[in-house]
Amino acid sequence: MFRSWTARVAALKAARKADGDFSIVAPGTQVQKLFRLTAVDRVFRIFETREEALRQLKPSSP
Repeated sequence: MFRSWTARVAALKAARKADGDFSIVAPGTQVQKLFRLTAVDRVFRIFETREEALRQLKPSSP
């Protein structure tokens, strides 16, 4: 688990450099509010559930 925002941002940059992504899954209600207030939800993709994340992040078939 990443404990600092510096580590999360570094992971996001590394993932994007490798043509990937870094998402946050199932944050609590208070955390979601904080993410909206601080615009973190504009930087990271945030999903309600693991299943939703996997469904939306699954590569599409050609």
